[in-house]
Amino acid sequence: MEDMSLAQLRISSNFSRTNNESLTAASSNNELIGIRLTFVVAMIVFSVAGLFGNLMIIFTILLATDLRTTRNAFLMNLSVSDLVLISIVVPFNVISVLRGGHYWHNRTNLCMFVASICAPACLSAIWSNAGVAFNRYFYICHFGSYSKYFSPVKTCLWILAIWIISFSIHLPNHLGWGHNGYAEQFYLCTREMTMWSYSTFYSAVGIVLPLAISFYSYCRIYALVRNTTQARNKITSAQPSQAGIEVTKGQFRAELQLVKTLFRSFAVCCVAWMPLAILLVLPASVSGIPAWVYLATVFLSHGSTATNAILYFCTNDSFKKGLKTFVRKVRGRATQAAPSSVGQHGATNHQRASRPSEGGQQERGQAFTITGASKTK
Repeated sequence: MEDMSLAQLRISSNFSRTNNESLTAASSNNELIGIRLTFVVAMIVFSVAGLFGNLMIIFTILLATDLRTTRNAFLMNLSVSDLVLISIVVPFNVISVLRGGHYWHNRTNLCMFVASICAPACLSAIWSNAGVAFNRYFYICHFGSYSKYFSPVKTCLWILAIWIISFSIHLPNHLGWGHNGYAEQFYLCTREMTMWSYSTFYSAVGIVLPLAISFYSYCRIYALVRNTTQARNKITSAQPSQAGIEVTKGQFRAELQLVKTLFRSFAVCCVAWMPLAILLVLPASVSGIPAWVYLATVFLSHGSTATNAILYFCTNDSFKKGLKTFVRKVRGRATQAAPSSVGQHGATNHQRASRPSEGGQQERGQAFTITGASKTK
């Protein structure tokens, strides 16, 4: 009860004060109202796009055989992280922008719950991007050892480690180093925003470190592919026949195309999260930051949940084919499940005309057999 009372006091205090004087001055400005409405509309559009896009990524990977690999498991985890943000955090962010901080007056438990989900989900998305990059680096630059470190079981452990890291970074807020509450400048229930030491730790370990891992991984991939043929030789040398080599070279080229797409995703991730990292490490004495900067920062970070699906399905042939496979399977199941509109006694004239007779099938089968036999002779 004492901890909850302390949390209520912290949330209530955030309703009556702000860490930035310019934010207080701008709160009554009509310009800020316009910015808030623009934020709400844009956030809703991006959230709907992100919801359907990330669901399509997950279903496409699950249904397309060539995409159902350990290499794409990290992409699925990234989509799951984005879906958590879209379904839990973003709706309350929009409500806070529309109704203000007083919405949380009698909703302390709900605010604590949203805050406990917000930061770990954001961190999981950033670390999943790092996992994607490091996984591709290992696959291309250390192909011989890839299956040893990224077997199906170990890949699951890698993904579990991402979530453990994400919640561990947020854990100090529950142990006294920082706290969860309503951050008025961001219109969001989230982690500690006023303690500079924890904010620096959060930015360094939660944002900068995974982005650095991603950058290093893509630089190594680029250097290897650009300057040598070692990666291709490692992959193709495992195939003894020329036909097998050609197939593997095609797979290698497809993998490089996906790496280009993933690098674009990494660039978007940098643009989305680095402004937040910079804001968090600014000392409290820094003032004069316009209120719209905070909203723009939240939009960049949470709005990035829609960009991955757009990048994958628009710039990568493998995901385009996987999406077509998914659509065909869904249409096929819908057709099988649809009730017949012609009654109990069979098909329409068009269906009868398009359906070959059993005799015709037998005749064609016999003709094919005879032709094949004559060719054999």
